[in-house]
Parts: sequence; structure tokens; C-alpha cells
Amino acid sequence: GNSMHHSIESRVPFCVPELAEYALSLPDEYLISMSGETKCVFREAVADLLPEPILRREKVGFGVPERLWLRELRDWLESAPTDALPFLEPRRARREIEAALAADGRWPAHVWRMVNMAFWARSFEVEWS
Repeated sequence: GNSMHHSIESRVPFCVPELAEYALSLPDEYLISMSGETKCVFREAVADLLPEPILRREKVGFGVPERLWLRELRDWLESAPTDALPFLEPRRARREIEAALAADGRWPAHVWRMVNMAFWARSFEVEWS
């Protein structure tokens, strides 16, 4: 329920009350090994069922088409009132936005923060002292 409320697909095939209660009753070192490996009891339980690369891999997230979304927001991004942030050089901020729009790969988090902070500062008429 909560995952779908936030548009996140979540699969919890082993989540039954009895298993959750059992897992919560285990000592911490059964859940996280001394070497920092998470889900160590579960990994041991399924070790003969899964290939080693799958069994030991790091958590894998899911991608979103942020580049496509942000290109659709080009006009909004380019209109960011960077002059509302006196600690930024407006021309450099514009170059950062343009470079982010032109680049491939992940959207730079600092540009997203800068744009949102600029709109926030303008919306709330923030006076910097």
C-alpha cells in the first residue's frame, strides 16, 4: 500500500507475519554480519538456490527517465531566477544549467538544488543578509 502510494514498485514475497516476527527475534549479528554484510541469514538460507554474483551483489535501484523529464522542463529550468541567490554568479549559474541540459548521464544534483533554491528564494522573497 505505502509503496504504491509513492509510485514505487515493491515486492515483498517473504513478508508474512510469522517470518517477520522470527527475523525480528534474531540477534543483530544474524542480520548484519561482523563484516557488514546485510541479510546474512537470508543469504545463507538461499545460498544453494542463487548464483554467487546474484547472492553477493550490492543493492540495485531502479532508474527513472530524469533526463527526458528535465528536457521537457527546459523552459522552466532556463527561467530559474538565479539572481535571487546573491552568492552565485548568475552567468556561471546559467552556464551550469545549460551544461546540465546538454549533457548525458545523471542530472547533476547541485544544479537541481540551485534551481529549486532560486525559485524558493524568489517565491518567499528571501532577503539575504
